Amino acid sequence: MQHSLSITFMGNFCALFISNTGQDATALPFDDKRWGRPIVKRLLIYFAINMGKPLTRDLILDDLWHGSALDTAEGSFKTVFSALRQVLEPELLPKASSRFFFVNQQNYIFNVGNDPAVARTDLATFKSVVETEMRLSAAHDATMPSTALLDMLGTWQLIATEVASEPWAIEANERTRALFVQACLHTANAFADLARPADSGHWAERATQAAPWSEEAWHMLIRARARTGNTAAALRTCDEATTALQRELGAPPSSLLRWLAERLRAGQVI
Repeated sequence: MQHSLSITFMGNFCALFISNTGQDATALPFDDKRWGRPIVKRLLIYFAINMGKPLTRDLILDDLWHGSALDTAEGSFKTVFSALRQVLEPELLPKASSRFFFVNQQNYIFNVGNDPAVARTDLATFKSVVETEMRLSAAHDATMPSTALLDMLGTWQLIATEVASEPWAIEANERTRALFVQACLHTANAFADLARPADSGHWAERATQAAPWSEEAWHMLIRARARTGNTAAALRTCDEATTALQRELGAPPSSLLRWLAERLRAGQVI
């Protein structure tokens, strides 16, 4: 029976082999001896973060064996790639085609076509849920955020494996952070349109925590707190926004931020 590979990045890394019926899940946690050398896990994480994308051998060597002599890097990659194939498909013959990898001359693709029956990751699922929600809500006004989106936002984390400090993992983290902030702002706006300022404020605050440099997130949080009737909290948030933006961007308060604070002090609606 063929199994799909499910990879979790957000939080503790884990790879699961799951049958097509969803049963018989077999876990490959990060400390499992079947991985052998740590570089085998790193290579899978690298491929999975770039799932569906063609990666040249030169790019792989530069990202994972940066600073090593070319012949040393090439030999190590060949050995590690072979070991990874054995972990994922232990019954695969050396020259046989892999379900997970397509290799063409100098290009390597993990899960061509992003087929979830072959492999899926929580990062890809998160991206799909957010993009679907944004697309569907664009055609409707005052739409309640879906349970799927709220669940994904509620459990979102940055990639927290031992590779998190690698440049290629940092880039992936920044992409998912930007998507998370975008989704939080979208959700905060949706709740504001539904006249639910407390819920709007919750997601605006999550956005400021993930991206304290986002003035849009601060504006939304200030408005949400003001609309709950807590003017004092909204004014404190203006001060917090000023401090955060100065720290993150070296920028003074914008005209809009000053305007919001002035209206709050005057007891006017924002």
